[in-house]
Amino acid sequence: MKRNLKIAGLATIGFASLLSINALGNSILEIGTVVPGTPADLASDQVHLTDLIDLYNVHPSDGSTLTLPTGPGGADQVYTIHPGSGVPAPVLPTPTTGLGPFTAGSGGSTLTITLVGPTIYDYLTVKWGNDMEAYYIKGLSSFTVPNDVNQNGWSGFELWDPQTNQVPDGGTTLLLLGSAISGLALIRRKLSL
Repeated sequence: MKRNLKIAGLATIGFASLLSINALGNSILEIGTVVPGTPADLASDQVHLTDLIDLYNVHPSDGSTLTLPTGPGGADQVYTIHPGSGVPAPVLPTPTTGLGPFTAGSGGSTLTITLVGPTIYDYLTVKWGNDMEAYYIKGLSSFTVPNDVNQNGWSGFELWDPQTNQVPDGGTTLLLLGSAISGLALIRRKLSL
């Protein structure tokens, strides 16, 4: 009986560790903001995202700010870095291909996206009213982002740099599952002797 409790305890600890690793692996990683982030079109947002990533690659510390005349008619826009703890160290790649904008008119103060299919993306840009917030989402297929810029709901978003998500084939999955079940059966048999 004591042996079964030890194994159950170790399995619980192992499962809790797996959950915390998954939670960390699925967190949204903010890069920074552009205020105001206008106009709202794919070409302008690519300029904004590229400039924001360039600023991060040179000055990755939280609160780094740069004012650039990238708005309509050369109006100033303020680029501010707010990197999440899991954003990879510089140098982040420059975005090359965007998808969107997807618009909602007036969404809520959080945006939840679940990608269906084998395609994943490197970056997400969200318009919260006139302001833009950029996130590093490489490898994620489902995520929720909060508005950290202003009190507006989301009005649109874009996904950047698509890649095909590599999913193991069914044979590999069955082999791994079968190995795990066999291992558990051997441990159980060993303990019952």
